[in-house]
Amino acid sequence: MPLEKGQWVFPCKPGVIWKIASQATICTTYLLSKFWLCWVNQVQLHHKEILQEQVEQLHLKKRPLITVSNHTSSADDGVLCGLLKFKTFCSLKRTRWTPGASEVAFVAKRYNYYFSLGRVVPVLRGDGVYQRGMDFCLDKLNHCGWTNIYPEGGVNMNGEFIRFKWGVGRLISECTMVPLVVPVWHIGMDDILPNYPPYIPRTNKKVTVIVGQPMDLKESVEKMKAELLSPLEMRKKITDAIQEEMILLKAKAEALHALHVQQR
Repeated sequence: MPLEKGQWVFPCKPGVIWKIASQATICTTYLLSKFWLCWVNQVQLHHKEILQEQVEQLHLKKRPLITVSNHTSSADDGVLCGLLKFKTFCSLKRTRWTPGASEVAFVAKRYNYYFSLGRVVPVLRGDGVYQRGMDFCLDKLNHCGWTNIYPEGGVNMNGEFIRFKWGVGRLISECTMVPLVVPVWHIGMDDILPNYPPYIPRTNKKVTVIVGQPMDLKESVEKMKAELLSPLEMRKKITDAIQEEMILLKAKAEALHALHVQQR
């Protein structure tokens, strides 16, 4: 059964068993994703060192991190596995948290365990930016953690432009320390795992992933607060800035992917 309203999947104080199970889930998922993404398909990664560097610095607790990515397939989270080293991604101190649609991911008890242990946070589409899942992600950022966001709000089935949802704007504007934002754009993940039945992973497909330059929105946020902008105005301006950067990154990814496809 799907999660009932008010039901939650994370323990208040995770114990040793929970942490071990979480690390095992994350490591297993990483290895499977790495195998399917990088060893039986052809992936070109551009500027992955940018994300690697930012994630490795998380243990210093100097700055929280938000990655934003387009969403074309249910397997998109595997892109992060392809970008990062095993010891980096599978460290519980550095592993990302990511919002996931509760009506899709959390529909049965076994899925609840798997996705929660894998640090997927249930959010309910249509419930807005102020809901428990977003509060949870904000708390992780306030403790200098890492949250990965798909601001399109769901899998983009046809590749058409979708205005970004404002949840990412809320996380940035309300975080006690303005997070660094790293944009990521990928092309071809829906070839590896199509969005139509039969949902069987494919092999020998080409994927292009590009990591953009980090966005430091600290001065912009401080300026908006000094101008006494409303929370809604701040969320919109921040989200618009990220969306503009992602549109530019998309164009670069498309050019690189066209070259990738031409290669034998």
